[in-house]
Amino acid sequence: MPRISCGSVELGKVIGYDTAVLRTAIGIALFASFALAQAQLQEALTLTRAGRFTEAREVIRGVAAPAAVPQQIAYHRLKAAIAAGLHENGDAANEMEAALALAPENPSLILATAVSEEQAGHPEKAISLVSKTDGRAEAKALLGGLLEKQGRHAESIRAYQDAIRLDPRRETFRAALGKELIALGAFDQANAELADSLREFPKSAPLLTLLGILQYSGGQPEKANKILSHAIQADSKYQPAYISLARMALESAGTPAKDEIATLCGWDTITCSALELRVARDDNDKQLEERAVAVLRAAPPDNGTAACALGQAYAWNDQPEQARPKLESCVRLDPTPQNHYKLAQVYRKLGEPALAQEQLAARSKLLKALSNQTAKAADSLKALETKIK
Repeated sequence: MPRISCGSVELGKVIGYDTAVLRTAIGIALFASFALAQAQLQEALTLTRAGRFTEAREVIRGVAAPAAVPQQIAYHRLKAAIAAGLHENGDAANEMEAALALAPENPSLILATAVSEEQAGHPEKAISLVSKTDGRAEAKALLGGLLEKQGRHAESIRAYQDAIRLDPRRETFRAALGKELIALGAFDQANAELADSLREFPKSAPLLTLLGILQYSGGQPEKANKILSHAIQADSKYQPAYISLARMALESAGTPAKDEIATLCGWDTITCSALELRVARDDNDKQLEERAVAVLRAAPPDNGTAACALGQAYAWNDQPEQARPKLESCVRLDPTPQNHYKLAQVYRKLGEPALAQEQLAARSKLLKALSNQTAKAADSLKALETKIK
């Protein structure tokens, strides 16, 4: 089955942490149990919890490790958290190795060290460490994420399934497995797994969002929209559901439904204006078009939604010179087959056949060996990892 290069579920999220929180957790998880005598260490701990890593390092500089082993472990974890917060992942891994050497059988330390090793670019070392913690659901899920990044997908799926078997009430494990299966193009298996998971978690926004992506990639946009609307109703703060719904609405050839527009306009102004451009074109509403264009022109230059919508609007209005820079930005920010094709059409209008052919070749490369369903799934999953600004 084809593999989509669309990124993996973040390792921290697989085991229940957001990445930023995980960096801090590496260093301070044990401090709740151990009081440190040195005032400097207490101050460094407070600064680290606040994300003030540079200040924390200055405070801890020159401070010796405590004598007792538990406090030594906490000391090294604090230094690891500071290094990770400063993006010095190699140093963070070294500190975690020092902590683990003091308690080599500690499961929590093994997992934290494995995460640190992966962030430092040592995936095989991370896999080796996690493999020592058989029988723990968190370890199996982390192993699944590590193997996924290595392209060892059959092993990754088995690891996620083991995690679910060991802890069937952990929603994040089920979402990780569903995403992996969709990314691989294993749609029937993904559908079965998501259906089973939704029986356990019927109001899970992450699981509903993945099911919506699956329905959309299978050519069922109306079902997908309803499912994503349910996801938003289940959790109005779950951003991936909005991102997925926006992606589908903007890619649709028809005018977006009023309820979709209302939902997305209440979420993001730029997405709202991009949708309003579509409505304005279909209704020949020049005033609405002008208002929408004004909002999109004021958007940050790195906003792919604005660049793509403006480029398309200029192309619709037979203004290829204005469309060109916007669609070039669009392709750079969001290089989907559809966007490559739009830019190729503009290059043709401008009398640039060689540039047009380059875009069509890039489009063909993206589509190579992928079915239409798999290509749609790739774009939708990638959108989940792209923040709409």
